[in-house]
Amino acid sequence: VVALIIAALVIWQLLPKKEAIPVIPSDKPSLAVMYFENNTGDESLDIWRSALSDLLISDLSQSKYIRVLPRDRLFSILDQLNLLESERYSSENLKEVATRGGASHILQGILTKAGENFRINTTLQESGTMEIIGSDMVEGKGEESFHTIVDELTRRIKANFKLSEDEIASDLDKEVGKITTSSPEAYRYYSEARKYHLGWDYRKAIKLYEKAVAIDPRFAMAYRGMAVAYGNTGYRLKQREYIQKAMELSDRVSDREHYYILGNFYFQSEKTYDKAIE
Repeated sequence: VVALIIAALVIWQLLPKKEAIPVIPSDKPSLAVMYFENNTGDESLDIWRSALSDLLISDLSQSKYIRVLPRDRLFSILDQLNLLESERYSSENLKEVATRGGASHILQGILTKAGENFRINTTLQESGTMEIIGSDMVEGKGEESFHTIVDELTRRIKANFKLSEDEIASDLDKEVGKITTSSPEAYRYYSEARKYHLGWDYRKAIKLYEKAVAIDPRFAMAYRGMAVAYGNTGYRLKQREYIQKAMELSDRVSDREHYYILGNFYFQSEKTYDKAIE
């Protein structure tokens, strides 16, 4: 049964996404974390528009109380709506993203900077009415503070969803640096690689994944990305090499991403696929 679930996850991830009317589960809120607004005046920080969204998605996806729209699905929706490069979103944009993604709530964020100090402001809104149900501000020094900022924002967002102190305390919440990478530079490369990967430019993606793992050789999801990209360009030996590496490091990812790695590992050959189904 587990093998079939993994198979379904991988197949769903690889297939082109068709528009549908999503069903929002009634037992817990669902959240779309939009790309952030870069209000620093420094275009070199534009990569953090998607990277901060990705980090928050990874961190919040650990929760058993909140369903988070996956980053690949968010990318697909923004691409369909021609919003990938938009610096701001209208209420209509936000409602359409929520509708397509089946999200009951929307999170927006703004990145600002003064000297070496960064500030991130977020607003959490109910997607139907656009009512703001929570707003937060967290500061840190340098890009190396972004992981700590995201961890703090995750705790505050859970509180905005009215989770009790006991629920927050008992909820799975590893530091985001322990399920991704603790290096902001490596995460920069990874986030840029994901953009090229999702845009079907696998060769550019591979070069950026390679830069990410050169900085952090224990970055499991970067190895997984490389494996998929190599597989999609026909380099099966490289695919096997890097998915094996991702498997060895799969204790350093979220549960959701662990299943993605398992799925890719099982599907790397017909022999492994048969074993998985058994």
